[in-house]
Amino acid sequence: MRILLATAFGNTATSALGHAIYLSRRLPAELLLLHATAPRLGGDLAAAFQAGETRLRALREEASRAGARVSATLIQRIMEPDELVVASARETGVALIVMGSGGPAGRLGSVAEQVASRVRAPLWLSGSDAVGAPRRIALLRGETGDPVPDAPSRLAGVLDADLEMCDGPVDDILRHLPRQVDIVGVAVRPEEDGDATIRLLRRASERLPRASLLVVPFDG
Repeated sequence: MRILLATAFGNTATSALGHAIYLSRRLPAELLLLHATAPRLGGDLAAAFQAGETRLRALREEASRAGARVSATLIQRIMEPDELVVASARETGVALIVMGSGGPAGRLGSVAEQVASRVRAPLWLSGSDAVGAPRRIALLRGETGDPVPDAPSRLAGVLDADLEMCDGPVDDILRHLPRQVDIVGVAVRPEEDGDATIRLLRRASERLPRASLLVVPFDG
């Protein structure tokens, strides 16, 4: 089993690394590290690429010291970050993608939104304030009547966390969710309406800024 940790070394990178290490040890799973050097940044791309590789190596050492089993392979390319994450997840067949939400508490970054709208593997988005071992998961099932993917139940079992199934209008559910929820999970069909997925994640992030978000495709 593999976990893909995608990092931009931003303000949510620390919490994402901590969660990836924790999940790698609990599952257990091998940890793959990924960083994209966006071509749109301009400037000295070679220097930016080298700096990214140096920081990835440092992350690998930190994760190894923390007890995670980290792959010797570092995924580093000059490519748009969301495209690299989606492509690498598909190519490597990872069981889970972990990355930071990319924004301050209560907001999602553009890369996290784009990955969430296209991903075909479960995606864990760590907020800047998300800390500690998750103990309570709320899965938003909405009103579709679709069967729930297996991934949230499996993850709750691995984490020894409580899983609460929440049915009904999403806005009503979010309004009444307690602040103690550590993970807000959403089961989505990105191929049908990626924009709806982004809107749902934005509302969940605004309502519970300290929680991580778990995006689970129905085929994931």
